[in-house]
Amino acid sequence: MLHKTFRLIAGAIIVLVVYGSAQVIENSDTPKSPEAGRVIVGKEVLAITDETGEYFFKFPYGIKIGPDGSIAVKDDEQILRFDRNGKFIRNYFKKGHGPGEMTQVDDLVFTDDGHVIVHARNPSKLIWFDLNGTMEKEVVVPVRRRGVGLIGRIEKNLIFQTYENMNPWDRAGLAQIPHQLEVWNEQTNQWTPSAGFDCVYFVARNGRTKSRMIITNMQAAILEQGLIAIGHTDEYLIKILRLSDGTIAREFRRPYKRVPLPPLTPEPKEARLNVNVKSAQMPVRRFLRDISLLQSVSGNIWAMTSTRDKKKGVLVDVFDIDGIYRDAFYLKLPESALSRRPTFRFSPTGDAVFASEITPDETIVIKKYALK
Repeated sequence: MLHKTFRLIAGAIIVLVVYGSAQVIENSDTPKSPEAGRVIVGKEVLAITDETGEYFFKFPYGIKIGPDGSIAVKDDEQILRFDRNGKFIRNYFKKGHGPGEMTQVDDLVFTDDGHVIVHARNPSKLIWFDLNGTMEKEVVVPVRRRGVGLIGRIEKNLIFQTYENMNPWDRAGLAQIPHQLEVWNEQTNQWTPSAGFDCVYFVARNGRTKSRMIITNMQAAILEQGLIAIGHTDEYLIKILRLSDGTIAREFRRPYKRVPLPPLTPEPKEARLNVNVKSAQMPVRRFLRDISLLQSVSGNIWAMTSTRDKKKGVLVDVFDIDGIYRDAFYLKLPESALSRRPTFRFSPTGDAVFASEITPDETIVIKKYALK
């Protein structure tokens, strides 16, 4: 049964829609801040190139910012660390299968006590380094887990996203595959399942050969108080997971005008997925994903939307951990900074944004833009 409750919070009427034990907070389309809708123009303050020859940018696919402002760039067979001023410190990657060595990097986290924890794949393992690059310890991740991806760290717990090879892979067409959050405790070496969220895949078959493409991936942002913000749907909806018991504390959204998906070419064509030479027609998508990036910034949740204005930039919504729509602003950056979304990263305090960009001469540059 659907229940609705109305609450007056700081002058704004919030609708709480209760499904069982979970509350869906229906915000209005107007945020609380009187400055909402302003344009913040990023000012370039740092550019890191590979002209020194100490490293070479290939395909950067992630940027992380440490507590001291240092910058880590994940690249093909590279984990490059720079200080806050862009000076190169070291490459943590050493190819191989021995202690401290790896063949593929998934992700990394900085710790508050001066360490870098790297999750490597094939084989899947965790490696602890000090900031000087010295390996301190290594832990193998159990092979029973599939698609293991490091999300972040809460105190002495590392949070992973995993999925298993499940029966839906055997069916062609759209399939909902649960992505599981699992917690690994550094002190006990114990794995604990937390919660599962369905993600949509397109599965194609050609005889015994199968191929799959994810349609809606899971986004996660580590918050304070042992909470994690989750987004796993195409439409506008954010869920707050309570890590201690694996339950959903609340869900929230706000009215959002969906953005039509632009055509693949000037003359729209079908999207297809190749499976062992044979191709399969993928389902037609009408809209972009409403929230393209979810990140924790200064204790709040920043949701970068698909809304773009040619003059103002891209729209970013701001919610507090209670799910209240507090603020919204347009972020004006060069298109080259916004086009490489996997490397796009706000600083923890929200005073800067980092991105990798491809210059007109096809070189890659890591840039920092100050936000005022």
